[in-house]
Amino acid sequence: MDFVDEINQHRSWFLTELTEFKENELFFILSEGITDSEPYRSQSGDSIFDGAFAVDITEKSRRFRVSFYEYVAYLVVNESYDSGDEHPHVGDRIRIFEQSHFIEHLKAVSWADNQYPGLLKQYTFVCENHIINVVSHKAPMIKLYETGQEKTLPTQHTLEK
Repeated sequence: MDFVDEINQHRSWFLTELTEFKENELFFILSEGITDSEPYRSQSGDSIFDGAFAVDITEKSRRFRVSFYEYVAYLVVNESYDSGDEHPHVGDRIRIFEQSHFIEHLKAVSWADNQYPGLLKQYTFVCENHIINVVSHKAPMIKLYETGQEKTLPTQHTLEK
């Protein structure tokens, strides 16, 4: 199983850091959410929910560093305001789009297109509190943060028509 599969198969990820390390190089850390073993009582307004399980980042959480060494644009959305994108994509927690509203917007407001700098893809990372959208012609590198083991996100993902 590769890192992409590991991220896609786990339900809870948190964005814990995002920075441009160097000019036009973006990296962020995805930290695994671990479900507590003990239920607790939760209250929202007048409603009380028994048997809820908190999801937190713990010392057992895996952390992945995602690095884009070239990108056209990125957008981080509070997940409460994300409307999704109905365009076809592959993946669940990491979604890869060849067409999207974001790509269409960038083609309208910039010089970027599939000729220059190359075939644009949108890489969307779905986290508990954030949706990270990155448009690039190069796939990111994903590193298991604790071990330094690094793999490139496969670029041969094709979308089923």
